[in-house]
Amino acid sequence: HDKVLELTLSGGTNKFKDVKLLPKFGSLQISSDPVGAEVFLADEKVGETPYSNDHVLSGSYLLSLRKPLYLPLENQSVEIQDGGTLPLKLKLEANFGETRVESTPAGAAIKVLESSGSTVLTDTSPATLKLEPGAYRLLLEKTGYAALEFKLNVARNQKQTLSGAAATLRKLEGTVTITATP
Repeated sequence: HDKVLELTLSGGTNKFKDVKLLPKFGSLQISSDPVGAEVFLADEKVGETPYSNDHVLSGSYLLSLRKPLYLPLENQSVEIQDGGTLPLKLKLEANFGETRVESTPAGAAIKVLESSGSTVLTDTSPATLKLEPGAYRLLLEKTGYAALEFKLNVARNQKQTLSGAAATLRKLEGTVTITATP
């Protein structure tokens, strides 16, 4: 904070007491479960959790935390006090379902598509996929095998399995007969 001083100057060397300024800032420390959430103060991204800043201007702020596959914490009011420390421990709520994908044979390429056709994620079987709730198309592909496609409905906090028995890829094979004379 600013400080106003009245000084009387005289000839020669003037000595004054040390002037102590009071801080116009405080400290903000944020931890989250899970870690790695984006931190927004006054709608401006300032970092990721765990987050620490020892020089945040005093005042009221709106705090938001965002992380893919988790429900965001939006517009939480926080007050930074002069010279104070505000430690926050926040928990983000999961917003995904898990789908275990197995295939016969293993090692098939997994591609998950939104209804618009854009790719959400890719992996290789067997794999456990974390997806936001919604409807998806799941493709299994492997060289030398016919591709398979499944409709996938994911619900929040639910687990499901696409077993290797249900996801058996058909081998692409045929017969070649060669006849020669003589």
